[in-house]
Amino acid sequence: MVTLLLIDDEYLVRRGICETIDWPMYGIEIIGTSPDGVQGLEMAIKHNPDIIITDIRMPIMDGLEFMSKVKENGLNPKIIVLSGFDDFEYARTAMHYGAIAYLLKPVDNDQLLETVKKIADGIINEKGSQQYFKKLKEELSSIKRQFLIDLLTGYLNDKEDIREKILFLDIPIELDNNYVLTVKIDEFSFVSKQLSLDVLSNFKAAIKTHISDLLLINSIFKGIVFSKTEDEYVIILHLNETLLNAVDIIKSFCIEITERLKNKYNYPISIGIGNCYHDILSINKSYNDAITASKYKILPGNSSVNFIKEIDSMGYRREIRDAIKFIKLNYSKDISIEITAKAIYISPSYLMHLFKHELGKTFNECLTDYRIFVAKELLKNPKLKIYEISKNVGYGDVKYFSQIFKKITGITPTDYIKYEL
Repeated sequence: MVTLLLIDDEYLVRRGICETIDWPMYGIEIIGTSPDGVQGLEMAIKHNPDIIITDIRMPIMDGLEFMSKVKENGLNPKIIVLSGFDDFEYARTAMHYGAIAYLLKPVDNDQLLETVKKIADGIINEKGSQQYFKKLKEELSSIKRQFLIDLLTGYLNDKEDIREKILFLDIPIELDNNYVLTVKIDEFSFVSKQLSLDVLSNFKAAIKTHISDLLLINSIFKGIVFSKTEDEYVIILHLNETLLNAVDIIKSFCIEITERLKNKYNYPISIGIGNCYHDILSINKSYNDAITASKYKILPGNSSVNFIKEIDSMGYRREIRDAIKFIKLNYSKDISIEITAKAIYISPSYLMHLFKHELGKTFNECLTDYRIFVAKELLKNPKLKIYEISKNVGYGDVKYFSQIFKKITGITPTDYIKYEL
């Protein structure tokens, strides 16, 4: 149905146009009428009609000013101007303001109907084309995604065929020097149950936006990011030249992604970085590397960035690894950064600096995150009481434990148990 808005200060004209033509029979719906341009503009903004019929001379706001305001508000209707003046200058001015037809009053019904029908047919054809191209774009996007999945899983093994598809689908990757990264949302089943569809969608959109901003748009790399599954984004990065510190650059951008997300969404992600392979047929190996790297976490409950070649050492300084080991062995006790620093023979201030630099969090934040991670595992055991779990993870006060748990996860321990049932 094509929508039409009628604006004319003469009541009889409005009534005559509305009632003497059976508009629905021609697939046209009059969504409103107005006696002046001010009210007409409000209706146009609200309903965004396909066609507007407007008088050129009206009180308060005339037709020319009305058409100008319509453009200013980003609307693009087809405008038919009615006028009692058979003057070329009026017609030319109306056309300048966006009118596509200029009819003289008194309006002949047959002429008006033919004009509106012709415009409506054009609108229907235009909408059909837009829908076709929208569908084609969606189909191409789906084809691109499936091609990339096939490429990463090693299903494709003809190099020339791969090259042709990359060119045809206009995918910004090359046949050599590609890194594959995976970005996975931790505990996705829990996160998806806890968040509303809108918040979850915004969280996922934020991940993709930060990836695009830091790794693709404003970097030395070119490549593509796409959603492989509900909880996983895959990034393919190509480097035009060999850089000795390419991985360090990628890692720094990935850490920045986790930092940006942390400011709004307190849900950890795992980023894995695969090796760079010189042959497109080996890109599935880089993907498998990235998946393996993403599964390693020096400290559960925190976002992580790991390169496959560093997973044995986790890519962190010895002092951080020792401190994390101390946390894992003593999280149930009353420990602090001073106690931990003394245990690994460094100063508290230096350890504090290392935590912020290496993990992007303070010692206390990391300790709390690990305690809550252990608590979530313990809460899956129906035999344990919440006060017992609280004590087991280092919180003597069960009420304080519940407050901390809710601050980190967004729900209480009791509600978490319900999510896991």
